[in-house]
Amino acid sequence: SSLNLMSFLINNGEYEALMFDARLNNRGVTVASDIEALVFQGLLPKHHLSLELWCTMDAMETSFAGIIAAAQSASDLFRGWSLGYSSFSSTGERTLYWSIATQAGRKRHTAAYTCPHGFVCSPGHWMHIVA
Repeated sequence: SSLNLMSFLINNGEYEALMFDARLNNRGVTVASDIEALVFQGLLPKHHLSLELWCTMDAMETSFAGIIAAAQSASDLFRGWSLGYSSFSSTGERTLYWSIATQAGRKRHTAAYTCPHGFVCSPGHWMHIVA
């Protein structure tokens, strides 16, 4: 199978989304505002998870910017998984965060990686991430 008109980037100036032909990645990419619906439909992994993506970290000053996630988050609750980063222009520090929580545990586990200065985490540089 190859890319076709069913695979494209949507941007209305405020929001962006990717759409993939389901023949390329089984069920396609799902964008939803309610994680419960995804759980109910069986669209989230229950035992194993792997993630591979290319991205840039372009925000110059942010305490957290999400890259990709399937998570529900509130002040006292986090479930699912997320990959994001923080960036502080005053120090030049850029940190990647991988967070995951199981439904049973309800406790978020986070791994952080602070990029060395001048490394591939610089704004505009594409990074290949595998988790």
